[in-house]
Amino acid sequence: MINISFEDARAYARWLSETTGKKYRLPTEAEWEYVARADTNTLFWWGDDAKDAAGRANCRRGCNSKFSGLFGAKTAPVGSYPANGFGIYDTAGNVAEWVEDCFADNYNLHPKNGQALLVKSCDARVVRGGSAKDNAERLTSHHRDYHHAEIFDAHLGFRVVMDL
Repeated sequence: MINISFEDARAYARWLSETTGKKYRLPTEAEWEYVARADTNTLFWWGDDAKDAAGRANCRRGCNSKFSGLFGAKTAPVGSYPANGFGIYDTAGNVAEWVEDCFADNYNLHPKNGQALLVKSCDARVVRGGSAKDNAERLTSHHRDYHHAEIFDAHLGFRVVMDL
């Protein structure tokens, strides 16, 4: 789903929880990165070289994407590119994804237990994964950005996790 604000993404997770009786939520930054890395220690789930993004992700430069190029970028249907080692699609490129955390310049301020960084005055929320409008170098598993929670954009989306 694209063109959705952080608050709308959270509302969807609440609705899904109420509808199914299971607990759904946005992932924390730590959870998102773990899944995006797919048990690797490399910059991307496929290795360390951005040049290898071709055929693995949707981005403006470096992915050789049929959906995005130098003068335009659009999202690709889910599953247009291979899944990572965990079988998860689109963790690099396509759309940047909202996560639960408040943004802090220094990632070392985040809880060490994988929980979300939450503060009283949270002016900006974290997005992860890069998008179709980014170049391949911005699709690394550790790349992070932020937006205000009310923002919605064709290059912002989300995924949910289900608590077991």
